Amino acid sequence: MKSVQGLTKDHEVQLVNYLNGLEKDTGLLINFGPSGVEIKRKYRKPIQEI
Repeated sequence: MKSVQGLTKDHEVQLVNYLNGLEKDTGLLINFGPSGVEIKRKYRKPIQEI
């Protein structure tokens, strides 16, 4: 969870680093900023299309 003006690429990279360290596949980046709630889902590995 974050409380900043807006989510940046650095925030997304930080989340992916946490996912790698914890060996988790998916995570949510949630920001309670001044413009409302912003939610992004990130994946440790790129999604493979079938």
